[in-house]
Amino acid sequence: MSKKTKACKHCGEEILAVAKICKHCGQRVAGLTKPAQYFIIIIFIIAIANAFLDKKPLQQNQTTQSEIQKPKPNIDKYRVYDVKVDNTGAYSVVWRIRGMVENLDRVPVKGYVNIKLLNKNGDYLRSFSALVNKGEELAPFQSGFFEYSTDPEEFEGYTDIKIIFKGSKK
Repeated sequence: MSKKTKACKHCGEEILAVAKICKHCGQRVAGLTKPAQYFIIIIFIIAIANAFLDKKPLQQNQTTQSEIQKPKPNIDKYRVYDVKVDNTGAYSVVWRIRGMVENLDRVPVKGYVNIKLLNKNGDYLRSFSALVNKGEELAPFQSGFFEYSTDPEEFEGYTDIKIIFKGSKK
């Protein structure tokens, strides 16, 4: 027997070393051995049994994996960004809040932003609404502009702004 041949493990006849099937007996000579195949099958059965036996009744205050993965409405479906608060000129008596909203959902949406002015303690001072994209719908993954202008007195005492997009799907 040369290095280019080997003996078939089933019938003992000489076959090529790279052969996968014996030309004499037709048995498979390459691949996993029977003990290796049994080992893989046993590991697979143990994994499946463990998955079924590991089910424990839920304690109070525990959540299931399906509850954790349920999408929360409007969370991360819209992004408010590039928000600016300024007066429109050096001697202007009008202040404005403007920014962008991006639709991260796969369906068109239209709506408005709820703008809340907060004081340094985080207390609510005033609330305004402004249409996004002039009331036109935002296509999936499209951004739209919003702007609200008001008198400077409306901004007295504010230190922070909270902006929430309120949208409705088509």
